[in-house]
Amino acid sequence: MEWRRIIVDSRYRTLDSPSASDFFIDLPYAVNIPAGSQLFLDGVVLSNSFPVIGAGRDKIYVQEEVVGGGTFLRTITLPHGSYNASTLAAAVQVHLNAGTHLGGIYTTAVEHGIMTTSNDSNQSTQGKTRIFSRSAVDKAYLKDNIPGYLDENMMETLGLWETPVLTDGTSYIHSGQSLTGHFLDLAPVKQAHIHSPGLGEQSTLTSGGATDVIRRVLLARNPVQGDIVVDTLSTTLSAVHFDADTTLSRLHFRICDYAGALLPLSNHEISWEIIIQRP
Repeated sequence: MEWRRIIVDSRYRTLDSPSASDFFIDLPYAVNIPAGSQLFLDGVVLSNSFPVIGAGRDKIYVQEEVVGGGTFLRTITLPHGSYNASTLAAAVQVHLNAGTHLGGIYTTAVEHGIMTTSNDSNQSTQGKTRIFSRSAVDKAYLKDNIPGYLDENMMETLGLWETPVLTDGTSYIHSGQSLTGHFLDLAPVKQAHIHSPGLGEQSTLTSGGATDVIRRVLLARNPVQGDIVVDTLSTTLSAVHFDADTTLSRLHFRICDYAGALLPLSNHEISWEIIIQRP
């Protein structure tokens, strides 16, 4: 048979597959593809089960300068899961206050999708706090001062891109002085890349240098966690080309984010249709 359509479902992944995001499929029949053929992926279906706070984007880095007590760099990790604006602000407030070296209290508030963080510590008698942004300058400082520092901050979610200059001309919060980010981003995963190493002649290049992407899936159409994402092919330019006769028997797929890191599917499944266009 000259198979022209193959339904791929991660439920049929092999036992040696590392995860639902990185899996192998052993086809029940070999598929012969003649030179000059093209391969497309269509009808991608998956659940939007990506947490607002998850691996690689779950940390807040804080520097507390205590009057007469030194300087402390804190790494705060928020619990992974789904949040709305109010629950996220509440979680940030709880974890900023847990283990603080200052005498004051952190408070957070959200209005119109923007989060404000303040601290009522008296700068002269208690101390002050700096919350590091996502900027390259802050990253360089943290890398130099935190052993084993990994850039896993959640500042994009909080909308804190650059460290602002506040009312007193510094970047520290104290005495009720507030730090306000830009809009919260509660849909951090907006696209998924389906990689398939070694499948045909690749024609896609990502900004990160990956050349084995065979399909880009847009998730922003279904941004709410729990939604079913159905992404249909909108262009024929995303084909995989075969310049030589090829036999497919074992396929390898990886579901990744923009940077090539595996997306956590939380063991939910993903499926699609492979369409083979023969010459």
